[in-house]
Amino acid sequence: MSKPDHPVSAPEPAIGGRLRELRLVREWTQQQLADMLGIAKSTVSQYENNVNEPDLRMLARLCRLFGVPSDDLLGLQAAAGSFSAGFRGLTADEGAFLQASLEAYRMALKMKDGKPQRRPST
Repeated sequence: MSKPDHPVSAPEPAIGGRLRELRLVREWTQQQLADMLGIAKSTVSQYENNVNEPDLRMLARLCRLFGVPSDDLLGLQAAAGSFSAGFRGLTADEGAFLQASLEAYRMALKMKDGKPQRRPST
């Protein structure tokens, strides 16, 4: 039997903790998240406590709702130095501070030139 081209690492931890963290950063209750997803609060609790895992469709809905790539929700390793790697584990206050800082920076750029700056497309 041949070895795979890409080594398979140990499985990543379940998504429950990351899901809880994303919910708490937004200051949502389990009930609020459940209502947004159209599921029972107990199902959210089961996801967060790793009793049950969301299926593929629910995973996609969670990613869209939280605005995160599936790799982040699944806990797949971000490359060192990547944009998303630097933002893992931020508290709600830290995230709000970074957002406010970015908005202040953009306003300063507008004032500097007297016209809005175009953001590069990604």
